[in-house]
Amino acid sequence: MGSDVGQTVESPVHRVWLDSFAMAATQVTVEEYARFLDAIGNAPPPYWNDPHFSRPRQPAVAVSWFDAVAYCAWLSSMTGSHYRLPTEAEWERAARGGAERMSFPWGNDPPISRPGYYTRWKTGPEPVGQSKPNAYGLFDMCENVHEWCSDWYAADYYAISPDQNPQGPESQ
Repeated sequence: MGSDVGQTVESPVHRVWLDSFAMAATQVTVEEYARFLDAIGNAPPPYWNDPHFSRPRQPAVAVSWFDAVAYCAWLSSMTGSHYRLPTEAEWERAARGGAERMSFPWGNDPPISRPGYYTRWKTGPEPVGQSKPNAYGLFDMCENVHEWCSDWYAADYYAISPDQNPQGPESQ
């Protein structure tokens, strides 16, 4: 986990062991998030009615961390399965798709080397699942929109985190 060539908060690189976990293959779509909003009656996030961000297969954007946690709780109650935000360690493991010692899930080439980089996202996020999936079958990891993790943030956490199932700092 981590990087020695990124920002200083991404180091040191360290080995982490995680228990098994599952992750959705794509980001939560506007269509999926709309069902949550309709069910609980919450106000939609910013840009909800902007045509650049409101197409049904686009990922939901501008959702607060608290609303993302509430969505997971609602989805859990609706399905009987347990859903939650991933830890940062779980997210990184999922994003890497089994590739180690690489800067990005697709290798070491910078993002600008990706097909269509300069023409993508000009009218908002792409519909989910458009890119090739990683080796774990997950789409758009490190592309399209930012995603929430369950962890609090601390700049020195990588230097002191446990090597088994790190959960992030205990508080802000």
